[in-house]
Amino acid sequence: MIPDLLAIQECDTSDIDYDGALTFEMHYDFLPPAVMPRFMVQLHERIQPNQQWRTGVVLEDAIFKTKAVIKLDKEDRKIKIWVSGKLDRRRDFFAFIRKALNDINDTLDKLGVKEYVPLARYN
Repeated sequence: MIPDLLAIQECDTSDIDYDGALTFEMHYDFLPPAVMPRFMVQLHERIQPNQQWRTGVVLEDAIFKTKAVIKLDKEDRKIKIWVSGKLDRRRDFFAFIRKALNDINDTLDKLGVKEYVPLARYN
């Protein structure tokens, strides 16, 4: 897989339960273009078939029975993560994803990464 040759158009992720998903964001002072390609290469075995694009990917874990959408927002210098599935299992899969991203971040200097858990909106 060569991430720079992936489609620019985002894949259909309508099968993900965004409302019930565990949500997390990583905000960067500086977001190098290499973060998302490295992430995709590192977790390539968990990418759902034909569910990757240049700035995002859909992952699935058969053991945890969970799905995750990871999207890069270049303008806002953010990576957004949604993990759906059973509560205890999605936490485990999220921890795995977060560790992979933090390992990549640790190899790059002076990124200034802040982690956030967005609050749910109530009408």
